[in-house]
Amino acid sequence: MIVDLSQDDMLSDEDVFILDIDTDNLPNVSDKGGLSEPDTIVSDGLSDRNASDIESEKQKDVALSSGDMLDDDEIPVDSVHDKTEIDNNKFSYEREKRDKRIDGKCYCNNEITKPQEPFQPGATPENNNRKYLAMNHIGCITTTFHETYSTITVEFHDQSYNRGYNLRDEFNYSMACLDKNGALYAVESSEMSDSQANPSVLFYKPQETWASKSEWTVTLPQGEDIIAIALCSQGIIVATSTGVIRIFSLCGVQTYILALTSVVCMAGYDELVLIAYHASVGYKGSQSLGYILYNVRTHEILQKDILPITKGSTLKWMGFSTNGLPAIFDSKGVLTILHHHRQTNQGRWVPILNVLSNRKEEEINWTYWPAWFTETTLFCFICKSEAYPQIPRPAFDEISLKVPLLNLDRQTGQCEEILVRYSLLVSFEFEEAMAKNELEKTRQSIKMKNKGIDKALLEMIHLACKEEKQQRALDLSKLLIKLKSLESAIKIARFNNCPILADKICQFKEAKIVELRQLPQSKTGNSSTTVLE
Repeated sequence: MIVDLSQDDMLSDEDVFILDIDTDNLPNVSDKGGLSEPDTIVSDGLSDRNASDIESEKQKDVALSSGDMLDDDEIPVDSVHDKTEIDNNKFSYEREKRDKRIDGKCYCNNEITKPQEPFQPGATPENNNRKYLAMNHIGCITTTFHETYSTITVEFHDQSYNRGYNLRDEFNYSMACLDKNGALYAVESSEMSDSQANPSVLFYKPQETWASKSEWTVTLPQGEDIIAIALCSQGIIVATSTGVIRIFSLCGVQTYILALTSVVCMAGYDELVLIAYHASVGYKGSQSLGYILYNVRTHEILQKDILPITKGSTLKWMGFSTNGLPAIFDSKGVLTILHHHRQTNQGRWVPILNVLSNRKEEEINWTYWPAWFTETTLFCFICKSEAYPQIPRPAFDEISLKVPLLNLDRQTGQCEEILVRYSLLVSFEFEEAMAKNELEKTRQSIKMKNKGIDKALLEMIHLACKEEKQQRALDLSKLLIKLKSLESAIKIARFNNCPILADKICQFKEAKIVELRQLPQSKTGNSSTTVLE
C-alpha cells in the first residue's frame, strides 16, 4: 500500500490508524511483562495512551458502525484497500512504526511469504488411494492405501540388478527413500480413537545381505514426528519436528545427533547428505531457504549458505546426479547444480537448465516433474494435464542439459554453452575422483570432455578470425587445453590470413610447454603428459 503524504500531513509517532479491533478483549501488558493499569496500554517504547484517547477512538468506531456521516477529512478504514495482514496481537500504531517513509510516501513492508512444507524428493500427493513415495535412477516406490493397511510396491529400472517386491504395510508409511543398498520408510504419528496416538516409526529394509534379520525398526518418542528422511551409503538421516537430526548407521546404530530446525527436504549420496531448511522468514515471494552439505562419515559441514531458488518459486526437487553432483529443481523449471561442492566453503550454485526458457504457446500449462539427472540429461515427467505423474507410471521424458546463456540461437552462443557446461563437468569429475582417490578411473572421461572443450574453442576461434576479431581469437586460444589444439589454432589463423595472430599463438604455445614441463599436475586435473599429447 502506498499513501501520499505531504509535509504538513506526515504522520507523527503519536498518530494511529483506526482499526476494527475490540480493545476490551485485549490484555494490557506492561513493558515489565505484567499487566498494566486498566486505562493504559504500553507497547515497545511508545508513550502511554490515556483513557481519553481510547474513549475517543471508541466513539469514532461507534459512529462508523452506526452509519453516521463523516466529515470531509475523515476516511473510514474500510475504504482503504490495504490487504496486508496484521497480527491480531499488534496495535495499529506499532504497524505505523514499522512503515518506511521515503519522499513523503508510506510503504508497508508486511509481505510475508507462506513457508513451504517439508517433502520427499520424487514423492507425489495421494490420488485414488495411491501415491509415489520415492523415485530416482534406481527405481520407484509406490503405495496403495486400504482400509486397515497399505501395500508397498518397489520397482527397479534394471531388473537384472534387483528384482522388485511387494510389502504389506501395517503402519501406512508416508515417506520413503531408495538406493542400491536398501529402502527406508517412515511415518508421522497418528491419532487413535481412544485419544492415544501411534508414534512416529522408522523402518529400514536392505536389498541383499548375508546376515539374517537385517531389517530394523525405530519408534520415536511421543511428541516427536519424522518430517524428512534421507539415505546414503554411509548412514540414515532423519529430521524430526523437535528440531533435531538423528543419524543412524545402516544397521540401526545411533551414531550422531545435531540440532537444525525447519527442515524442508533432504537427499543423500555416498557419504554426503544435502539438507534444505528455512533460514529465515520468507518475504515478497522468496522462501529464504538455506542449505547444508554434510558429510555423514566425518561429521564435517562442507557447505552452508542460502539456497538460491528462483524468486516466487518453491523447491520442487533436490538430490544428486547419478555420479554424485548435488542439484536442486524449483517450480519455475530451473535445474541448478552445486559447483565445487567438495571444496569446503567454496561451493557455488550454477543454473544448468531452464526447461521453460524455449517453451511453445501450447506448452505454457505443462508441468515438469523431475526424477533424476545425469551429466547430459534430465529425466522427468512432462505432465500436460496433471500437476504430477499418475499410477501406473508413464514413460520418462528426457531433456538435454543446456546452460541458460545468452545468444543460444547463434553458433557462438552454442559453442560458449558447450565450453561452460563441459568445464563444469570436468572440474566436478576431477574433484570427485581426488576425494575418492579414483583419478585413474576417470582420466579417460576427463580426456574426452577436454577434447569437447577444445573443439568448441576452435570453432569460436575460426568465427572470430572470419569477423576479424583477432584479440578475441587470441584470448580463446589461451583457453585451449591440448598443445595439438594450439597447433590447430595456428593453422586456423594462417588460413584466415592473420599472420600476427598466428605468431602470438605460437609464442603462447612455447611458453606453455615450458610451464607444463615444470608442473607435474595442473589445477584442472590434466597431467602435464596428457596435455603435451
